[in-house]
Amino acid sequence: MVGSVYCWVMEGGTGGEVAVIAEIDDNVVVTDEEGGGGVVVALAVGDVFSKMIKLLTCIILLLCISFTSSQKCKVTIEGNSFDLSPLIHHPGDEDYTYTSQEGAVFYLNICNDTVGMKNPCGNDSPAYKYNPTTQQCTMLGTGNEFYSLHTNENGDIIGLIVEYKNGDMSARVGQRNHVTYLMTCGTSVGTPKVVEISEYIHTVVHWQSEYACSTRSRVNINRRF
Repeated sequence: MVGSVYCWVMEGGTGGEVAVIAEIDDNVVVTDEEGGGGVVVALAVGDVFSKMIKLLTCIILLLCISFTSSQKCKVTIEGNSFDLSPLIHHPGDEDYTYTSQEGAVFYLNICNDTVGMKNPCGNDSPAYKYNPTTQQCTMLGTGNEFYSLHTNENGDIIGLIVEYKNGDMSARVGQRNHVTYLMTCGTSVGTPKVVEISEYIHTVVHWQSEYACSTRSRVNINRRF
């Protein structure tokens, strides 16, 4: 029996980190766990394979998984292509934050759970509301992204809407929190600003960013400025 070969990769993913572990021995097990759904690949190998062949198998599988995760926050709707991936914060980064007039602090990420070490609420959601007075955390949404086009009153496409559902339950209204990112085409990276619609347990993040421009609208906005 040949020796074992181990592979280990950590990346940012939707709703959590991607943990890729591959142990190459008489059995090969590669596991990719993401908040948006996992992939498990099991491949049996015997003594006939050399350690180098097993290592190559591991590398190929990890490259495939890395390619898949890099596609997050990229979407095409009705011919309009958007790429918000440069806005994603990864482990080692701090979260986007916004403080309301009432003193509530919002910890935010997009297409990934929060990752900041200063966040007191954890890293199981892309958006949290923190009340410093009561030290209460509210998960505003979780799971996969729901995309739709952001249009103005004239029906012109001005950006992308990204929504997360299934946040914490509100005992007051008996509904779960949800959060909507209104991404509007702009000329800089931009920063998120938060508006709460408390009667609907709905948090709206307004974010004007150059990365919210579609391949069509990017041409138009460059002409205007």
